[in-house]
Amino acid sequence: MRLERTTSDTKFIHSGQKSNTMSPSRRSFLATAACGVSISSAGCTDLSHSIRERRLGPPERTVPVDWVPEPGTWPLPAYDAGRSATNPHAEPPRSPPRASWSWDADGRISSLVVVDGTVYAAVDETVVALDPNDGTETWSRTVETYGSGLAAIADRLYSFGGGVTALTLDGELAWTTRLDLFTHGFLERDGWLFVGDVSGEFRRLHADTGDVVEAKTLEGALAGVATDGDLLYGVGRRELYAYAVTDGQLDRHFEIDADDHGASAHDHLLSPAVADGRVYLARQLERDGIDDGVVAVHDGTSGDRLDQVEFTPRPRHPVVDDETVFVTASVGELAELFRLDEGDVTWRYEPDGPEGLRSPISTGETVLVHATNHDRPVIAFDAESGEELWRRDIDADGPLIAVDDVVYVGTRDGIATLRADG
Repeated sequence: MRLERTTSDTKFIHSGQKSNTMSPSRRSFLATAACGVSISSAGCTDLSHSIRERRLGPPERTVPVDWVPEPGTWPLPAYDAGRSATNPHAEPPRSPPRASWSWDADGRISSLVVVDGTVYAAVDETVVALDPNDGTETWSRTVETYGSGLAAIADRLYSFGGGVTALTLDGELAWTTRLDLFTHGFLERDGWLFVGDVSGEFRRLHADTGDVVEAKTLEGALAGVATDGDLLYGVGRRELYAYAVTDGQLDRHFEIDADDHGASAHDHLLSPAVADGRVYLARQLERDGIDDGVVAVHDGTSGDRLDQVEFTPRPRHPVVDDETVFVTASVGELAELFRLDEGDVTWRYEPDGPEGLRSPISTGETVLVHATNHDRPVIAFDAESGEELWRRDIDADGPLIAVDDVVYVGTRDGIATLRADG
């Protein structure tokens, strides 16, 4: 593994002057005429969405750009809109924990979030609400959009996958919208939901109703969207893109071509993590039959690459706590866990025997990760020193989150919880 400092590989996108000075009514007339004679189906679709947006009016529901999770919650799959996977308010056990309650599921747990004193789980096509004190099921609801992920934002619960379903925190349906793309994440801001995939397909939804008010193919991509409150960052197959947002409209700010290590059909970028004006990006590579990769750090405004660390085996999604990065490098039963500070390795954990590792989470003082060996334990480390604090065999096989003093683990059978002993 080595650190590489390089020059910028950023391409800036400069918006050109508008040459079309026709009035809105004139443009609408010509677009309608084009639809009438079937000149452009894409133009008809754009006009239809534009008319729908005007008919619906501005959204009443608006989540501000500076929205952050409240203490006592883990509202998004990677904790916050920056995908940092760090909950600074949690205080998980620092000594061997005891098992608290468990809940048996009829399928695999694909997502876990905790807000407003309730645990929410995605199980196949069902959303389930549980009491955090004893795991009692309070309600469940089948969703039509094959919800593999959950997001709890401002008194609303979203299930997303082959579309988006919006629920109240009590499980009442607000709206559901099926989409012609599969999403692993989205961003809600100022009344709009921004949804994209790696191919560049983009949909903007009205937060009040779920109506699609904009559908297009971007000159770029917005998969795995993340933000620290300013620009939006998303990935394509081999590029990172940054977009400014004005009145719901995306304006491409820069793009970064990550394809500087020799392309392979098996290479791909993971979702970015964003914190304190920096973008952390993991790329998984396959070169000469070797699974490796890099984690690069970019300036969030200019896109300049600040640092880069190479890994063998391939890295997973980086976890960011201020400017400290925790990352696992894992293929099969070959794995290591690293702490990086300004690109330098502060400590590393290497299992004694065969043991794969999933992406970790951080709570400031503690780093948690679950392994993929036979017993599938959850392992806790001191974040500063890397000392192993404890490990608990728990058959972990799903999401791992920490809220207050509790660790919630998706297992092969459902959900298990761990608390301090005593």
